Amino acid sequence: MGNKTETGWGITLKIDNILFNKEKNERITARELRSQIKHVKMKERRSDVTLDVKQGTLYTYLTDTQSFIKETKGRSVVDVGFGLLRELPSRNIAGLAPDTVVESRIEKGGFVLVKSQRTKSDLYTYRAYLDYVIDGDTVVFYVDLGFRTYSRQKLRLRGIDTPELPTPKGKKAKTFVEEILKKPKIITIKTYRKDKYDRYLADIFVGSKEVFLNQMLLDEKLAVGY
Repeated sequence: MGNKTETGWGITLKIDNILFNKEKNERITARELRSQIKHVKMKERRSDVTLDVKQGTLYTYLTDTQSFIKETKGRSVVDVGFGLLRELPSRNIAGLAPDTVVESRIEKGGFVLVKSQRTKSDLYTYRAYLDYVIDGDTVVFYVDLGFRTYSRQKLRLRGIDTPELPTPKGKKAKTFVEEILKKPKIITIKTYRKDKYDRYLADIFVGSKEVFLNQMLLDEKLAVGY
């Protein structure tokens, strides 16, 4: 118990007070309770943080082998992300071990897979097209996986947390993201593991200069580090 920080004790006491007040007044909803607890925790987090980020390279994939897919000469199977596999024409990569990095190129008007000097840090980077903004840190995109294949995904911005809707600060964060993304722009995303709500975490880069949206929200004091 002696290892708990003063800040940690403060958060715990505030949350205890919220729970105590709920017991006194059962009319508070579960959603309101979660919102109040999140508000307490967010006040203790910082917005003056810098996220570590390394953008990958478009159209980079890992080879994959599955027993139910019959190998065909001149074709290979790759993991294009989001649990999807594609079997595609390939050149000089037959027999590569699973999880080998390859890339796609356009030859004679079609796509072909070739061995690559890229690394796994280049993976899971895509062009994306806005569907709609849910709130300041959750967005729905149509993701271009390559090979004229698209996947609609709800993505959670990595490393940040914005205030809950419908609070004024939450509305402001959502409006900010909508303004940044709504006009036709180049949007590039890099995805990571899923969160506890089964949403992929993502870094979002906007425009030809690839401005990092996650960091913008922190710099504008519209989000805190998470």
